[in-house]
Amino acid sequence: MERVSTQTNRTTTVKFDRRRNNIDSDEDY
Repeated sequence: MERVSTQTNRTTTVKFDRRRNNIDSDEDY
């Protein structure tokens, strides 16, 4: 179960990073 939890956490982190990057990009533009 630890592996599944880790994968889910990683996916969530990636989504957060993408959102942050998108926000930064919008600010740059």
